[in-house]
Amino acid sequence: MKRIIKTISDNFIQEALASPRMLEDLAAMEKYMSESYDGRTFVELIQNADDAQSSAVRVFSVDDTLIVANTGRPFNEADIMAICRSGSSNKQRGTSIGYRGVGFKSATTISSEIVIYSGGAYFTFSKELCAKTLGKTVDRVPTVRIPFPYEEKHLSAKVSSAIEGAEADGFTTFFIFLHANIRKFITELEGFNSGWLLFLKNISKVELDLLDIRKTCKVSRKTISEQDSLVKIIGGKEQWYIVTDGAVSLAFKYDERGIVPCSSNDSSFHCFLPTMDKTGYPFKVNADFSTDPSRKHLILDDMTKQALERITRLYASFVTRVMISKDEKLLVAATLINSPLSLSELASELEKGILQKLRQTDWVTLNSGAITSPENTHILPSWLTADEQDLLVSKVPSVANSTPQISLLRQVEKLDKFLVKLGAKDLPVAVLSGVLKQIDSVSKLEAAFIGKIFVYSCRGNLSNRDVLQDIFIPITEGKYGRIADISESTQIDTEFLAALAVLSSKEKTNLADSFPVFSCLLRAKPVQQKAGAKISLTKSADLGKKATLAINKWKTPIQNCIAVEALNGWTAKDVSRKNTEYSVRSTNTAGQTRYLAVKKIDILGDSFKLSESEYSAAQRLGDSFELFIIATEGSEIEYAYIKNPLETLELSKVVKEWEWCCDRYSVESEVTGDAPEMIDDNFLRNMSREFLNSQQLLILQRIADKGTVILEQKELIIVNQINSISDFYTSSPVLKINDNEVCIMADKVSAVKKLLSDK
Repeated sequence: MKRIIKTISDNFIQEALASPRMLEDLAAMEKYMSESYDGRTFVELIQNADDAQSSAVRVFSVDDTLIVANTGRPFNEADIMAICRSGSSNKQRGTSIGYRGVGFKSATTISSEIVIYSGGAYFTFSKELCAKTLGKTVDRVPTVRIPFPYEEKHLSAKVSSAIEGAEADGFTTFFIFLHANIRKFITELEGFNSGWLLFLKNISKVELDLLDIRKTCKVSRKTISEQDSLVKIIGGKEQWYIVTDGAVSLAFKYDERGIVPCSSNDSSFHCFLPTMDKTGYPFKVNADFSTDPSRKHLILDDMTKQALERITRLYASFVTRVMISKDEKLLVAATLINSPLSLSELASELEKGILQKLRQTDWVTLNSGAITSPENTHILPSWLTADEQDLLVSKVPSVANSTPQISLLRQVEKLDKFLVKLGAKDLPVAVLSGVLKQIDSVSKLEAAFIGKIFVYSCRGNLSNRDVLQDIFIPITEGKYGRIADISESTQIDTEFLAALAVLSSKEKTNLADSFPVFSCLLRAKPVQQKAGAKISLTKSADLGKKATLAINKWKTPIQNCIAVEALNGWTAKDVSRKNTEYSVRSTNTAGQTRYLAVKKIDILGDSFKLSESEYSAAQRLGDSFELFIIATEGSEIEYAYIKNPLETLELSKVVKEWEWCCDRYSVESEVTGDAPEMIDDNFLRNMSREFLNSQQLLILQRIADKGTVILEQKELIIVNQINSISDFYTSSPVLKINDNEVCIMADKVSAVKKLLSDK
């Protein structure tokens, strides 16, 4: 190796003497490249070590000497030539991390005298030695061009001893920066963490021991299949599920539940090592993207577009695998692309490609067991209860053959909405009305359910004999009859008729005119409320002076309910997004829990309805279940509590989602007085300044200061980014947009101002 170094050195010296102008040009180019790569020296050293099949990197300092060692393959002649000649690297794009052969030039910002020890030999790149050898001033020669043989004896005893110790630990190649700007190098390490190692092929451990930094980053890689692996961050609970096709990769955060969304800070594009660009979605993406010279940002050229295209294929194939295998821990990956964290050209390009691929790919399992694309599926109506959905798909093949498997829809949150975004349609009314024309299907369903289907699928055709005449309905003694064949005197099943109670008087008349057998609907009497029912009300007048939360018309009914609960000394939480049985769960210091279904009406005394799931919850929870009724249409807000409504009220069963109606009740109203403005605690609990970049914070501060501002189109893009981030973390946007006018949502003004003031 020493002979090879001497030969290379002599050849480059002769070349420099023969072409002095070229050497000066190289000096200028090196200065430009080192400035372009400034802050990426550590990144370049890591990726070079990974390309050399190194499993570990150690960074340490001895006095003013910085040493970066790795366990990779020792230097050979080609490696030395690649460093000396910018752009002459023998690395092939796609097979290694580095490929330009210029990254090492960034090291000149750390030191102008770099010694490399590998393969049992030392050599150096020295700006001063180069200038002295060629008889030039130091500003006219590059640092990294001519490799000079170097003797170990020139190193201090402490440095030699430290290198000897590292060799004993298995390290083979050493980059030794003499008289180094260690503090500058340390600034490059500030953002370094184990996540940098996720997509490296070989390095699993990095040790840092310099000045006041003592840190070890280590990962373990567990192979799950040819395409999948699990990377665990040693020393913590963080894990990442990696999916790859060999050229591109996806990384999903992973815990005991399985795949979970990662934070916006973690959702970065990697070009093997992290860039500063965000994917815009709660997962990481890695590929051999084109980047700027510093490798900080992606360039959207043809190579990057090809890499993104490959990423979209990988994502679609992974979704197909997990949806078919029904692996509960991986299913959420299917809808992560529907949870944007930010907007950018790259993020839009990624989303567009993945959505297009998912539309065209067969990955949706139907209730019949067949697999098809989202565009060929139908979504069951929202008015069906869970039991009704199960019954319908198990008894009616025409429905099972076109609807996504119910178990998957219940396992994967918002999967149905995502499928609609990808082209799925609502189940056609004709399919449901067609069910009622098949005696085999009708005979398998309960009378009340048949009535419910009849109302929703036939409501627009109640006077059309041609549409209704072939429908079968339940009559007495468990029999069924075709509407056109039933005489006026035939008795219709009472459960079926009860389901039709939701029809208006005009609709009932139209139906009876077309088919006289339905004349019985015109003679039905409404169910009365229990006489003298007493409703237990909670009054908060005495708590007015202690109130810390305002109740006003700008808030949602649930937010006002939470505010009233606070007035009464309870701690309430909005659970409506994940629960259909009640809207608010409330606890007090004694450990008591109440479950509140919130009902908004115009004026106290108006009717309201309970859904089937709310009715079931009321049955199960008894006195712990309460209704919070709030009326906001008057000059002042009124509200009332109704405890255990099944015992207190007379409810009648109607069709719309089997809601339970109450048309009459007596209450004592409670009127709000003036109270301090509410600060949205949910927003502050889930939102942080760290989620927003400086540009977004400036826009938000400007809007907070001025109230309503008129923004340019490019500023509206930032506003949409802020809303996307807020929606992801708090389930609601923070800014209201009307054309070019933007203001903060009324219920979040105080919360935003508090967020901006907390620095």
